Amino acid sequence: MSEVIRLKVADARQLDIGYGRVRIHNEIMHKLGITEGDFVEIHGKRPTVAVAWPAYTQDQDQEMIRMDGLIQRNAGTMLGQVVEVRKAEVMAAQKITFAPTDVRLSVDEEFIEFVERRFMNMPFMGGDMVPLSLFGTAVPLEVIATQPRGAVKITEATAVHVRSEPIQALPKGPDSKKLRRKAWLMDVMEKTRAEAIKFVIPGGGEWNEEDPALDEARKVALEKCEPVMIYVRLLSEKGPIKLDELFEYARVYEKGPPEYIYKWIPQDS
Repeated sequence: MSEVIRLKVADARQLDIGYGRVRIHNEIMHKLGITEGDFVEIHGKRPTVAVAWPAYTQDQDQEMIRMDGLIQRNAGTMLGQVVEVRKAEVMAAQKITFAPTDVRLSVDEEFIEFVERRFMNMPFMGGDMVPLSLFGTAVPLEVIATQPRGAVKITEATAVHVRSEPIQALPKGPDSKKLRRKAWLMDVMEKTRAEAIKFVIPGGGEWNEEDPALDEARKVALEKCEPVMIYVRLLSEKGPIKLDELFEYARVYEKGPPEYIYKWIPQDS
């Protein structure tokens, strides 16, 4: 297994914003077994991948990693926090699907070719967000499916798909979070042709309700002294598939609101 090094998060310089790269000083890059342009895996509250570049001269003696706001978001971290960094094993993507987060796009073959060129050889993981510059405006796209799963990069052989509709085209208001959760669950069931869902909390039992028993999950988190993942188990014998899989749903802490995880399920799952 590759070496893991813990580094403090610092903000990216303007030159690096939006290009999916991080800055690490040379000695640490050597320890990780990487050189300029290699990929690193970054773990905060979630994993993501980025391109490693050498630190600026004034940062060479600092045990930190410079990254822009989107990479911080993708890694589930923020300025001043510590993340784990290791050399990444990145596969060539057979297929990758993007979707806008809050606007509708006009998608045709020319637009998809533009997206391919913009993100060629860049690394991604499912759930990552990346900016696409359109007419001087950065439009955020989210990676909603990859094949294979895990860390991948776009190559000439990758089939790139872009959805025109935004991921969360839902009304805002006091009930918006509940609506998004419900819409996400319904979409998962539709795309996987699942007939039923069950919520699973490791060490805390199983529920059939639309929302899991968060209070029970907090008790488990307190006992374990760490956050507890809630999973959705999809159950189906409908159509050409027999499905019994777990998908991440939320991370629950002893106190405070849960962190809901919205991951789009591929059409051909």
